Amino acid sequence: MPLTADDAAFTVVPDDNVDYGWMTGVSGASAGGNVIVYTTGKFRMSRLTWVDRTGRSLETMGEIGAQFDPRLSPDGTMVALERHDSARGSGDVWTVDPARGALSRLTSAPGYESTPVWSPDGRRIAFSSDQGTVPKINVRNASGTGADEILVEPPARSFPTDWSRDGRHLLFMLNGGVTRTDIWSYDIAHRKAAPLLASSFEEGWATLSLDGKWMAYVSDENAHPQVYVRSFPDGEFKAQISTGGGAQPEWRRDGRELFYIAPDNTLMSVDVQASNGSLRASAPRALFTANVQQGRTIRNQYAVSPDGQRFLILSAVNANFSPIVAVLNWRSLIKQ
Repeated sequence: MPLTADDAAFTVVPDDNVDYGWMTGVSGASAGGNVIVYTTGKFRMSRLTWVDRTGRSLETMGEIGAQFDPRLSPDGTMVALERHDSARGSGDVWTVDPARGALSRLTSAPGYESTPVWSPDGRRIAFSSDQGTVPKINVRNASGTGADEILVEPPARSFPTDWSRDGRHLLFMLNGGVTRTDIWSYDIAHRKAAPLLASSFEEGWATLSLDGKWMAYVSDENAHPQVYVRSFPDGEFKAQISTGGGAQPEWRRDGRELFYIAPDNTLMSVDVQASNGSLRASAPRALFTANVQQGRTIRNQYAVSPDGQRFLILSAVNANFSPIVAVLNWRSLIKQ
């Protein structure tokens, strides 16, 4: 039975366990249009796992869950991340005490709070929020006490990626518009947000070196996502860091090493040396293959210990389990 433009929409699969976004995959149809195929399962499960520079598992912490974007506190003693609550149909920011593996909820509003970043003193956490009629980035005490404070109301949905160590700048990704994904900076003292990189390419995932002079980020200006470094905030110097594609950059605390994940999930390391307003980078070298699901998170799927000797990975659980379901002769489901 052919469909026309006047036909009303109807449900083919009465199942809310179908996800068309980044969490699982997309549906497809046969060439003749008589068979629809889709994958089930919404959010992939993972567990926080410490590994060494060879990828050897050292210890696990917390509980298995649908969790994203881990970020270590400045002193490396706490973790903030987003966890999805299937019962509430929402995502919230939680903190984890690595010493005890204890989880503590930071937010509990309906909807999604995500991509937490720590203030330089470790006392507050900024995060993206979709509450209300306009997108915003909120901040709250890391202890969970007190109420949310609106830090900035960007012109579109945005996700914080780093907070400069001097406390002056909050970096965030801004989504949407003709310039796609852009890198913005919020001047906290002057309460003013402005774009740092806003071209026709995808730019984001920005993170600052400890001294605040260098910004690592990802751009697809060369057709494929690559990791770059720019001088901050002037942007007068620029260097490409990755060579075969890269994402999710992270600095070692002393700024002398930069990490990123290659397209094949290999965690890469690059030595960097800055002097006189320029930066030299070594050839990338492979450390280990990370057990992560690229594309299943907004920001990063790992965090780096201050000394760069350990990595906190969102290690995928049942990463390859995603049943494929076929709906045969779906046109017969059209109501007469």
